[in-house]
Amino acid sequence: VGAAGLTIEALRAELTRSLASFYRASEFFCELMVPRTFVVYVLGEVETPGPVQMVPPFRLDAALAGAGGVTDRGSERAIEIREDGVATRAIDQVKFRRLGDTGMNPMLHEGQRIYVPSRGPACQVVGEVWRDAAYEILPQETVIDLIVLAGGFTTNAERDKIVVEQLSNDEKVTIIELAEEDARATLVRDRDVIVVPDKRSFPGIEFVRVQGGGGR
Repeated sequence: VGAAGLTIEALRAELTRSLASFYRASEFFCELMVPRTFVVYVLGEVETPGPVQMVPPFRLDAALAGAGGVTDRGSERAIEIREDGVATRAIDQVKFRRLGDTGMNPMLHEGQRIYVPSRGPACQVVGEVWRDAAYEILPQETVIDLIVLAGGFTTNAERDKIVVEQLSNDEKVTIIELAEEDARATLVRDRDVIVVPDKRSFPGIEFVRVQGGGGR
């Protein structure tokens, strides 16, 4: 009786069906003694690129941890799962950890390879969000997409006066003020700073840019 690909309960049912003519009025019990293991290769911007032995539950985060984790130069938002040298899926581990998207932590199987590319463009989200930080930007992401990634608005956020600081190639700063609806359609660029102000601030405040000394 072949057990490959069956759950324990399915194997038990198959044994009962196949052996009923030999063992009448019998009941069969199955137990997994040793789970199988296999090797996947984790390559690119991880601490120790190379083979990683996978044990249950065979998920992507375990493979990355087995390779020492993603380096500071690596992308956690554009991880590639490859089969036969072809990228079959792009995975965003930040969405798995921050937003609970379990589809971004898939099961792996033998023969797959994991490639972690270099980190791409990034922007900073500060102010009245739950997790202000610098976030890597994926293509076609908007200001609201990045705010959601930062945990969303706090209860004190001024949603209709979101400020975006954009820095040009010649280091000139443009400051844009957006309502929440407009922020849903505004694409984020490399080196942008998204500022969500506090609605308890004094009304009529204008924004100025102060530079130098390495601070913000």
